[in-house]
Amino acid sequence: LTVEKSVRLIEHDGQRYLLIQAREVHDERRIEDDLANTTSQLRATLESTGNGILVIDWQGHIASMNRLFSSMWQLPEALLLRADDAAIIDCIVRQVVDGETFRTRLQQIVESQTSHDELRLVDGRVFECRSLPQYLDERIIGRVFGFHDISERIRIEQDLVAARERAEAANQAKAAFLAMMSH
Repeated sequence: LTVEKSVRLIEHDGQRYLLIQAREVHDERRIEDDLANTTSQLRATLESTGNGILVIDWQGHIASMNRLFSSMWQLPEALLLRADDAAIIDCIVRQVVDGETFRTRLQQIVESQTSHDELRLVDGRVFECRSLPQYLDERIIGRVFGFHDISERIRIEQDLVAARERAEAANQAKAAFLAMMSH
């Protein structure tokens, strides 16, 4: 059989996977079925991750997002149905305390480095954002952003710091009392 093959390296959650595809050149229906199957698998993978995922193409347009992303960012259904990329980005940027800096980060599509940011939202939530370039062969064709809500972890850390400070203050008060009583 005459086949066409492609090999791609895919990174997900810090692990690398090799995706190898072989297609019969003369069987167009089979190619369409394979494409539909691959698309379905990728969509299922995108939806099953514990992160909100946003993919922006090299032109700055939203190529894809999963449901968790739209839920985390509380994107209105009407806005999603309009598929107005600029309005969606504006809605997201307005929720971030330092929104314009975040907008700049979203526009850095062709940056080859992986980024890691902590975003404080106006409503008090905190998101961790990691991004990495999306490649086609050796060319960057977009950027993938993964968002994870770390609000609860941040709250627990703050509670622990406050408890430690209270304990230290109590120890100092006890030491001062004992020093005073010994005189």
